[in-house]
Amino acid sequence: MANASNESPEVDKSLKKDTLINLMGMLGQLSGPALLILIARVYGTDLLGVFLASLALLDVSISFLTSGFRDAALMFVARHSDSEDEDDDRQLYQSLANAMAWSLGFAVLIIAVVYWAAPHLGSKFESFSPQMLPMLKIMVVSMPLFAFARIVLAATQGLMIMKYEAIDATGRSLSLFVLALVLWPITESGTGLALAYVGSQVLSFLFALYVFWRQFLVAKLWHAVVRFRFHGPLLRFAIPQNLNMALNHFITNVDILMLAYMGISAPMVGFYGTAARIVRELRRIRMVFSGALSPRIVVLFQAGKISELSTLLSRTSGWIAVFAIPAILVTMAIHPFVLQLFDPEFIGNTGFVMVLLLLPYLDCSFGLAGNVITMTGHSRLSLYNSLAIGTVNVGINTILIPEYGLLGAAIASAIASLLMVALMLSELRYILKMPLQVAYIYKPHVAGLLAVGLGFVYQREFAFGQGTIAGQFVFCLVLLTLFAAAFLVVGGRFRRR
Repeated sequence: MANASNESPEVDKSLKKDTLINLMGMLGQLSGPALLILIARVYGTDLLGVFLASLALLDVSISFLTSGFRDAALMFVARHSDSEDEDDDRQLYQSLANAMAWSLGFAVLIIAVVYWAAPHLGSKFESFSPQMLPMLKIMVVSMPLFAFARIVLAATQGLMIMKYEAIDATGRSLSLFVLALVLWPITESGTGLALAYVGSQVLSFLFALYVFWRQFLVAKLWHAVVRFRFHGPLLRFAIPQNLNMALNHFITNVDILMLAYMGISAPMVGFYGTAARIVRELRRIRMVFSGALSPRIVVLFQAGKISELSTLLSRTSGWIAVFAIPAILVTMAIHPFVLQLFDPEFIGNTGFVMVLLLLPYLDCSFGLAGNVITMTGHSRLSLYNSLAIGTVNVGINTILIPEYGLLGAAIASAIASLLMVALMLSELRYILKMPLQVAYIYKPHVAGLLAVGLGFVYQREFAFGQGTIAGQFVFCLVLLTLFAAAFLVVGGRFRRR
């Protein structure tokens, strides 16, 4: 492994601590898949499909509302929090005031658009499910609460405090699960799911109020609001980043939205959406690291430590791959039985899941490039990437879904992800002059490739109990053993990870 002597030990130690905190938050969010099982088993697969389609639309809206201002709050708090200069303090609170005001304003705009557009969209989604728009109209009213909470928690990350984001993420997942369970006997309809979603956002908002009171000065924020003025640097960064992340989430969810829009039945959308959510949960492995890394990107880039930042980025990408690739192998082995936990009728051709597994692999292996591009202030570059890939993705979905259905949607998403990674890595090398250092990242990928190849030989020649739960779990253990052995053979060291 390449020498990492140019990396600060203090940064490395702090990064590991914050990564552990984020990992605890991710583990708490495992109630997310449990929620989907609850909806499928209690509310029914029709409502599962409707709920997933509604969440896909809200994900895009939430990104448009908060993502740019969230990243801006993190970036500007990280820049100004360590300074004792009074002007820096004013800049910090003025940036927070701008981030909150603009995101809350956009939230109200989104609510107005949804209520205005609902009658016009009714006919489009009526064949999919008559419950979708009523659920969406209830869920969207929580947007201002969500926007405020995201800004506050991002600001605490700018202070290098990661625990609040982890606690909030866990709390939202658990509260949504509990509220959905409690409200079912009362409503037995999509209204209960929608109200559960709103309730989880109310709790998140109250937690954010408490966090702000503990970590910031309310009087200084109020002073910044009273003497409000446009924060030019923040707006120039945040607005393109809002659009970029909205498009990014659109790219992530366009397969589900287009399946619903093009008349695929709600149970089939629920089947596809469930598989996609399970697969995409694996991306949280990257988010465990990226949440801790983002404020450090700002600090190192501001200090001009490009070489140190490149090394930190490459090493962290290698760490992520060591955890992500085995998780992807496990999902590959047992996904048919996991899907049957949601509904015993989820039986049949699940080949599209194998294609979808490319998405978390690419995101976990190379997705930190996007964080670096954003946190170094290149939000317009990210926006151009998302515009290009989003357009291509819609076009490919339009062509493939009528012909190949669920598999076509998965192929379109995989192609879009490949193109996005190619763009980001090119920009990292040629624009930021910060290429990934292959010496830090290649070993887990080589080990994963060997494990997959040898695993398929095992399945063809020596498979035990093929098609049974016991047989698939044996296959899962075989894949993990092969990965571990191959990783050691190519020179990897688990202890150092």
